[in-house]
Amino acid sequence: MTPHLTSDEQSPRHSETRWIIHMRDAQLECTLIDQGPVGVDVQLCCSGKWSSTQRCQSRGVAVAEADELKQNTLLKGGLLIWTHDLMRRVTTILRQDWLPGLSDRDYHRYAEMILPLVESDADEIATQLESLEGNIISRPTSDGHRLTVARKLQEAAGQRRR
Repeated sequence: MTPHLTSDEQSPRHSETRWIIHMRDAQLECTLIDQGPVGVDVQLCCSGKWSSTQRCQSRGVAVAEADELKQNTLLKGGLLIWTHDLMRRVTTILRQDWLPGLSDRDYHRYAEMILPLVESDADEIATQLESLEGNIISRPTSDGHRLTVARKLQEAAGQRRR
């Protein structure tokens, strides 16, 4: 499942996965964890196991630190497979261009299903959209419309290194 913004009901902490990078045989994940007035932690996990945490004074400083870690890891040969910004772009495209009027939670859930395909062939993405539509609405959109949305999703994936 693709990472997303979460909150723990028993804690004021919020977490946000900023990026996931595949490097060698491991998956590195960078998460920002809001610690309230004490700052924001930049946490790194390697293949699901905690690796390190750095506390920053503010969210802005934590985002800058996460971005620097991302760039350094990419320079060492890592492959960027997910970013918070890509998830936001995919969700926006689904909301504006695919099926307007769904809940934010639904758009996020469908974006999680589409994200693994955004660098695939447009026909494969359109097929996944058609499959999702069969579970959502009684009258699916046209093949042409799904292909247009699929191409926009591919464009979003092309911006993933930003």
